[in-house]
Amino acid sequence: MVVRTEKSAKPTADQIMDVAESLLARASSLDEVSIRTIAREAGVSLSAVSYHFGSRDRLVLAVAKRVYQRLCTERLNRLKQAIDASAPGPAELEAVIAALVEPSIRWQSSPGSGYLVFRHFSVLRVSHHDSALDSMAGFSAEHLGLFVQELGRIAPWLSEGEIGWRIHCALGIRQTAFRDQDRCRILTRGAFDPADPQALLDKVVEVVAPMFRRSVGDGGPLGERGSARAGRLTDGRHRF
Repeated sequence: MVVRTEKSAKPTADQIMDVAESLLARASSLDEVSIRTIAREAGVSLSAVSYHFGSRDRLVLAVAKRVYQRLCTERLNRLKQAIDASAPGPAELEAVIAALVEPSIRWQSSPGSGYLVFRHFSVLRVSHHDSALDSMAGFSAEHLGLFVQELGRIAPWLSEGEIGWRIHCALGIRQTAFRDQDRCRILTRGAFDPADPQALLDKVVEVVAPMFRRSVGDGGPLGERGSARAGRLTDGRHRF
């Protein structure tokens, strides 16, 4: 049972979301989490839940948005640490990649992180057949623009689009390796345990880093264009 007090200092909406997040993180199915259960655990009336959120699905949406905002904040904090550690030069490539993928890898392995809320949100999105739910939940790639900017300093021979594609692939590698752990173990002959957050992080960084390194054919005009583009990103007019 969720620990609570009748006279909580928190606003009722936050109190309800705290309880809903805890229940969703423990539930194996979205059907296990009803408005009635949430209201009982939060010590509020059904009408209070309806007043603040309208429905259970809207409440799940609000909780998912809050968890995603925390994840974005942690990514950006890690990125800032990587940048500060190498200032005034570009950050270390591996540190930027780790800032991108480490929070979600660690959160996926931690029952108390709230990351499992995304699994229930995915079910909700499919059941509604509405991809617009992503934007409603605040699932924006806007914060990744700062990663594009810093990776542009590290790899100026790449265009913004090329960097963005590599970021997209990096996040896909992380997600697939974690979700399909059995296949990962089979294909790697048990070389590492994908359920071990540190081992998975090390392997993801190892395979993603070469995507941003200069290859033999990266010189010439493309490199020059990349350098010019990197300069534009750092002048303050094109920040995300």
